[in-house]
Amino acid sequence: MSAIAHALWMNRENPEKCNLNNIAVLSIGTGKTTQRYEYDDIAQWGLAGWASHISDIFLDPSAKNSEDICRQLLRSLGRNYLRLDFNLNEHSKEGEVYNKYIKIKKQITKPIKEEIDNPDNCQDLIEAAQCYLDCGEVDYKGKTVPVRSAIQQFIESH
Repeated sequence: MSAIAHALWMNRENPEKCNLNNIAVLSIGTGKTTQRYEYDDIAQWGLAGWASHISDIFLDPSAKNSEDICRQLLRSLGRNYLRLDFNLNEHSKEGEVYNKYIKIKKQITKPIKEEIDNPDNCQDLIEAAQCYLDCGEVDYKGKTVPVRSAIQQFIESH
């Protein structure tokens, strides 16, 4: 949403360019955290525990709201909007935690540590993102298509 507002503001003196019809958005997420918080665990956190988890709890909803508003706004105008993002982990009924795209591509069950701001996790996050690019699907123009195909179509149409 901030990028759209900035693009419109940059062209404010040129009204024919200052128009949502001239904007297409490729929105790339960092991966969605899927960690569940149980009351018994939260009750034991204390001040330091809350401080280390506050961004996980409060930032995700605002990002989701921005994503939904942007998608509805641009699609209502018939413009292209492509959002790339995926759950970092899936949780099976048996309690197994794993990355869906690594499992599809490499046939291994591997969980991803969800602390995306921890440099020690970067290689696993990169691996998950690469597997998402190779095996994931995304909604684009009302159809479910492979991620790489959606990116290619988006680039070609702009």
